Amino acid sequence: MNRLFAPFLILLVIVCSVPAAAQDMTARQKDILMTAINADGWLTETMHREFWAAVPKDIKSDPKAVAFIVATMEQGSLSAVQFQREAWGSMKKSLAARKIVRTPNYEKAKSAVLASSTIPQYRQQSEAGVRNADAMIEAAATGKPMVSQRGTFYVTEELVERVLTGLDGSIHRFRRLTNPVWSAKVEEYPFPDVHVRILWDGPFRKEVSDMKVENGRTAKLVMLSHQVSEKDYVQIGFVGMQGRWTDPENAASRTASSSLKAMGISGVSPLTSRWRSRVSAEASGTVMTSDGPINASIRIVEAPEHGGFWQITGISAGSRIEAIGLRETLEQAIQMDVNRP
Repeated sequence: MNRLFAPFLILLVIVCSVPAAAQDMTARQKDILMTAINADGWLTETMHREFWAAVPKDIKSDPKAVAFIVATMEQGSLSAVQFQREAWGSMKKSLAARKIVRTPNYEKAKSAVLASSTIPQYRQQSEAGVRNADAMIEAAATGKPMVSQRGTFYVTEELVERVLTGLDGSIHRFRRLTNPVWSAKVEEYPFPDVHVRILWDGPFRKEVSDMKVENGRTAKLVMLSHQVSEKDYVQIGFVGMQGRWTDPENAASRTASSSLKAMGISGVSPLTSRWRSRVSAEASGTVMTSDGPINASIRIVEAPEHGGFWQITGISAGSRIEAIGLRETLEQAIQMDVNRP
């Protein structure tokens, strides 16, 4: 999984520890909450059940008590995430305008996060986070590097896009966690730049990068990712080559092999076939890492009408069968927009 943007998010961490509510939370509840609201986090039904199992029954059965718990968590955790959302949104606007432009809700979100705690330690962290946000907005507007204790970097469109889509997922998971009743509502998520629509129960993160394709050419890769659990996730990406393969079957097979090889998996023999009336190649494999085995299953699908191809992937720490199952689940949830440029 790509976690390249995690260090940049840390620069804007405002106190996501829910200071007022944390006194009554177990260590496991705090861990679940932090995992859910992290920009590259996840939330499973088991985690949700654990979180609410630790809440006394008399409180869970009292709507007013539940509302108070949720409001307390919102004051701490959600206000921090929403401020980050407004800060990165302001960076996006500033990049486009080449001058400092803040979102309409930036000042309101800043006031909320600064007022989220009166505890000096948390207040100081919030103030530091706000200073970082203002400095990054200025860096976005001027094109100058952002210099911080964690490194020096540019605020780019690709970085902003990665973080914003990650924060959308944070807010979605927070809302799901703070509802005592587990709900996995499936919605349609359109992604015009990937030429797909996806029926899923939560947002996908988006990352744009350049990748090398055959003949040494550089192509644009737009990758969508969704973390299913701690070590399981799915991806679909589109690679725009500005042209068609001259030998689609061999090209799809080679691309499947090279994609797995980039993950450390070699020696696979992709199976070529027709998938949704398109040339396709699929392959699966396993690589051993310091954290244990990682299983990957990939399908490459030709998209001649868009001058490129799709890459659909399932990753699991469990087994190769589980990785294939994740990929197939995503495939069933995808609608290719063949008539859209």
